[in-house]
Amino acid sequence: NGKNENKNDVALALGINLCLNGGAVIFCGRKDTADKVLERILDIENRGYDISNLIQYSDKKEISKIRNLIEKNFGMDNEYYLASGLGAFAHHGGIPMGIRCAVEYAMQKRLIVFLVCTSTLAQGVNLPIRYLIIPTIYHGKEPIKVRDFQNLIGRSGRAGIYTEGNIILSETNVYGVRRDPYKNWKWINYKKLLSSNQAEPCSSELLSWLRVDREMENIMEIFELYYPSGEFPIKIQMYLESLKLEQETTYIEAERIVNRMIYNIEAIESFLLFYLMEKTYEESKENIHNIIEGTLAFYLADENERKRLLHIVDLIGEFIVKAIDSPDKRQRYSKSLLGVRKEIEIEQWIDEHTLEIIGCGTVEELLKTIFPILLRTNNTIVKNCNKPDMLIELGIKWIHGESYIDIYHTAISNDIRILKRRRYTEISLKQIIDLCDGFFGYDCTLILAAIIENVDYKCDDVDLVNKFKALSKQMRYGLTDLCSIVIYEMGFNDRVIAGEIASIIQERYLAGNVKEIKNIVKKNKDIRDKIFVYLEEYPSYFEDRVRSSFG
Repeated sequence: NGKNENKNDVALALGINLCLNGGAVIFCGRKDTADKVLERILDIENRGYDISNLIQYSDKKEISKIRNLIEKNFGMDNEYYLASGLGAFAHHGGIPMGIRCAVEYAMQKRLIVFLVCTSTLAQGVNLPIRYLIIPTIYHGKEPIKVRDFQNLIGRSGRAGIYTEGNIILSETNVYGVRRDPYKNWKWINYKKLLSSNQAEPCSSELLSWLRVDREMENIMEIFELYYPSGEFPIKIQMYLESLKLEQETTYIEAERIVNRMIYNIEAIESFLLFYLMEKTYEESKENIHNIIEGTLAFYLADENERKRLLHIVDLIGEFIVKAIDSPDKRQRYSKSLLGVRKEIEIEQWIDEHTLEIIGCGTVEELLKTIFPILLRTNNTIVKNCNKPDMLIELGIKWIHGESYIDIYHTAISNDIRILKRRRYTEISLKQIIDLCDGFFGYDCTLILAAIIENVDYKCDDVDLVNKFKALSKQMRYGLTDLCSIVIYEMGFNDRVIAGEIASIIQERYLAGNVKEIKNIVKKNKDIRDKIFVYLEEYPSYFEDRVRSSFG
């Protein structure tokens, strides 16, 4: 209809009709695009289109097993569960690791024949892909990089699996206009991708930050003017707020540059701390400059960019020496990836709340006590939440091992909403997954690592430090006890399954490390059999893990 609403339909039709010959994978640039392909599969199936190939050429029992795992994690009212019943699965960064591994294993064993994926599948996974279907070579407005494309197409036709593989570029209105000088720009870009001689040169994240657009030049000016005094965070936030009111498009781009800048500043701070343990900056300056001059960023930069890079490093180094005036602090801070200002903020907060922390009797009490400092984050979901203080309830459920769908229902019952396009909308299941895996499982554990270093230094309380370490592990995996965490780390990387296997073992034994768990399962046939019986309903990947882990 000219609106391009279902632009992936050609790719979808090819996948459905070719999967009878071997594994068919549709590559999407973004995880939300991959999810939309699943939604479209559900739509066309409801309209009566024949998609029976997806089931007919798959193992129906394995499909049912993967579907059970999806239900335990996400419930039944979502496209992942509904599409899995039709033989269609997604593989991207928004899918928990256990489900991803189960889907990879099923594809390797040719138990399923159809996947929709993002670049997560291009990261070293050896799958039997006969047809790799690429609906478009664009991620947003930018084409895929040649080197990324070459890596991607290497997923197809793997040695020892298929004699050959097929990469199908399914976008319409490209080949037909290849001779039209006004419309053949896409055809030219496709030809570039297909030539390995056109691969882009290596780039530097650090240098790309320095090469900001002209309209963003004043961001760098704010940094250079206010970083040495410690006022940069306040001043840059004021600048962003002014843009938000005046030019929303510019604000979005400015916020992206600022976030990248903060990431690079923190990386430089962590790097410099290693060289500034006991010396002044002037004493270390020559050595640090020599190291910077050996970086890719310095090599690729022009003369002015090189001067700016060294100037920025000098500003940061001088600030570090001034702000962190003792070698022991620099040593503690150097272990963190949070940056100097965040470390100072955490240490000050701990000094102010030491008595409250010491008085915590349980891990849950500890989490509630430190939650205000965990909320001081750049995590997008947390920053845009209407009730950030209520997220503690979700955090408690997370460390108790409750499923994503149960955590989602708790969020809905507490009316937790997320700001999107200037209005608060009900939090989605996908946002819950991102919150749990991204905020609780990653951001919070980075802050906890810094807290542990400070508490260990200040309190000399072994029990308290161990309590913090236990909390950090629970936050990392979303599990409630050491046994389930160890089982998860052994490769049973689904929270539901790791928790249940731990329960089976702990009905009779207490186990807290890999050696104990392996001995218990190997020596007790009844426990091993009980685990196998439990896993009959779940993906074959986990049964394979039992055999490889316990014999």
